[in-house]
Amino acid sequence: MVVFVQQLLMPAFSQLLGIMLFLAGLLKLADISSTIKAVTAFKIVPTAWAKPTAILVSLSELFLSILLVSGRYSSIALFVAATLFLIFTGVQSAAVVRGLKVACGCFGSAGRDLVGKRTVIRNCLLLVFCYGVGALGIAFGSTFDRIGFSWFAEFLLRAAVTVAVLQYLSIRQMRDNFALEGISLHRAGRVSPAA
Repeated sequence: MVVFVQQLLMPAFSQLLGIMLFLAGLLKLADISSTIKAVTAFKIVPTAWAKPTAILVSLSELFLSILLVSGRYSSIALFVAATLFLIFTGVQSAAVVRGLKVACGCFGSAGRDLVGKRTVIRNCLLLVFCYGVGALGIAFGSTFDRIGFSWFAEFLLRAAVTVAVLQYLSIRQMRDNFALEGISLHRAGRVSPAA
């Protein structure tokens, strides 16, 4: 089991996630004006912070991709990536709850998916996988374990699963509340009166 986790599962997942984050960061930087518009559309940060936020997210994705693909500090990089996905999930959930019709911006202007239940669930799955694979790496002797933080990894894994379940339940509750009030949520993310 140790060999499977250390030599196959963790490197394979880290490589795939690293490639995905590299493409996402690169595409966001390549069309930074679209990335700034996407950040602004979520209405989470003030307009003056949209450009620094867009640049920070893009560079963070590129930096994490380098750590993940190189295999250096993979456990720590997986936990940082999971934290990034936690932030993305929170922002997207807020957009869904507020009924905003916005593109997820996951791959800059190349990503055309509208934020909705599917994108939130996708981020929750990435979040849980990052924490899960990172925790497995820690359990079988990785960087965190060598510096005495294996308890922290377990806490983060439990927190990730809890957050993923809470995100799902909150979206489900929102849908049920709208149904009780006679309001329907359209696939596009807009809220309109039921016919």
